[in-house]
Amino acid sequence: MSLFGALTTAVSGLSSQSAAFSNISDNIANSQTTGYKGVDTDFINYLTESTPTINESGSVVALPEYTNSVQGAITQSTDPLALAISGQGFFAVSQATGSANAGSTTTSFEAQQFYTRAGEFSANANGYLVNASGNYLDGWSVNPTTGVVNQTALAPIQISQNTFQPVATSTINLSADLPATPAANTPVTSQINVYDSLGTQHTLTFNYTQNTANNWTVTVTSPDNTPTTTIGSANITFGTSSGNNVPAGTIGSITNATGALAGSTYTAGGPATLTLSPNLGQGAQPITLNLGTFGGSTGLTQYAGTAFNLLGITQNGVPQGSFSNVTFNAQGDVVVNYTNGQSQILRRCR
Repeated sequence: MSLFGALTTAVSGLSSQSAAFSNISDNIANSQTTGYKGVDTDFINYLTESTPTINESGSVVALPEYTNSVQGAITQSTDPLALAISGQGFFAVSQATGSANAGSTTTSFEAQQFYTRAGEFSANANGYLVNASGNYLDGWSVNPTTGVVNQTALAPIQISQNTFQPVATSTINLSADLPATPAANTPVTSQINVYDSLGTQHTLTFNYTQNTANNWTVTVTSPDNTPTTTIGSANITFGTSSGNNVPAGTIGSITNATGALAGSTYTAGGPATLTLSPNLGQGAQPITLNLGTFGGSTGLTQYAGTAFNLLGITQNGVPQGSFSNVTFNAQGDVVVNYTNGQSQILRRCR
């Protein structure tokens, strides 16, 4: 072993230890960096030549070891867009290459896919979800109608603050029990608010009058209906009094519809519905009033008692809604919430 070889071996050892200390320093400096993974050091010994008669000086090198699967600590955040992964996995992210022009809301991105564990995302000025490292969170698109997730392509998530368009009421579901012996001179009434195509709210009133045992007339009115406030009426008969073989207290027939009302024809077990066509200011608006099924014990029934029991009445219309906030659900969906109580899944980021 030569003196030069001995010095070379010593220098390689010092250099390797220096590299190891450098990795340790990086780990300490980034101990509070979100998503940072510590770097270990592997020491590799090199043997040049070693025989019974010759032993040349060897050397050592320090190689960084980046693979780290240790779960970091998950901390609570006041940012509703901050995310963390418990267990294995990474966030798919993109890196921007720049905007098309100053003030543009469209950003171009590199084609290469990147991954990170840093989930302190927040919305930037253009609505993209970006973490502190400038990485843009990617997600799969979701069909807003069917909820089907398109897992063929990832794209950066951009949140739009568009309004939620109003939905005109097309269906009303009624669940109630009419009294077989109503109190004299006591009206049986229920109301529900519905919406037209512009999102304007209107009130529909259902007045029930017992004609004879098991036979009622329902009259539908609205102060906003034109040309008159009365939309129409129809007879609802329960049990075998209807001429159909249905259990007592269940709808057996819907007949004598007048005005802008039409009743469904009896079919054993078929839907018992009234179709309303009020004009609430935007032309005829077809609305299906679901009363359950012919012979069924759900929906509208008539059983013993003197009081009307409204179990539930709902409709599917909504007014216009403004953007409220963005949240994530347990499935990793980006959910946009609106002031009208509605929400819409924008993308899925898992």
